[in-house]
Amino acid sequence: MKGYIVKDITDISHPVYGQKGLFATKKWNIFDIIEEYNGDYCKFRNSDYMAGFNLEGYLGYGIDATENGNETRYINHYENIKQKPNCKFVSALMDSRPKIFMVVIDDINIDDEIVSDYCYNNFL
Repeated sequence: MKGYIVKDITDISHPVYGQKGLFATKKWNIFDIIEEYNGDYCKFRNSDYMAGFNLEGYLGYGIDATENGNETRYINHYENIKQKPNCKFVSALMDSRPKIFMVVIDDINIDDEIVSDYCYNNFL
């Protein structure tokens, strides 16, 4: 059991109505790792499923989950959904390879939407 499920957003007041979101099927606690963010390693590009590395030597590169990502690509940006994000993109080197993990930063209850800060303001 992974602890999450991808669901269609059917609430018309939701900012991404008609798209998908990731929802908890178990309780998640602070510092739990939801999953590794998977996709294609590449230079940073404009993509709805792009997550950049925050590691020296890897800045300007990241993972694009458009074609080969897992369910974590359905984690939506928190703004207008919740007052604050409940998970975070965390870059780490493992076996000398850069990786991105989705780490819980605020308790998540069953049926809660899992949301993160996509740091859009960093690009303004």
